[in-house]
Amino acid sequence: MAGTPETDNIKYRFLTRFKNWSDPPFDWPCHGQRVSNICIFGVGDLPLLSRRPELFANKFYIDYEPLALDCMEQLHYRRLDMEVRAGIAAEFDTSLYAAQDFVWNHV
Repeated sequence: MAGTPETDNIKYRFLTRFKNWSDPPFDWPCHGQRVSNICIFGVGDLPLLSRRPELFANKFYIDYEPLALDCMEQLHYRRLDMEVRAGIAAEFDTSLYAAQDFVWNHV
């Protein structure tokens, strides 16, 4: 990859894992708690998490607001269930991923 990854939230997105650090460019409001500068997601973070394009979210603690993880599992289940009931595959917009600088400028 040409360039420095994880320094620009738009140009160099980390597409597989959403993380909320306390340093820019990955500093979003944290409604859970911060431990070692990273947000441990809580129930208040669910609106943000449900809209993120990344495939995974970092970080949940099973003993800290476990309802947040339960709700994310339920959201995932409902999205899959709607696809099955409709008999169609999910519409997956690849444009966000295809437009990333590192896709076009890999070494």
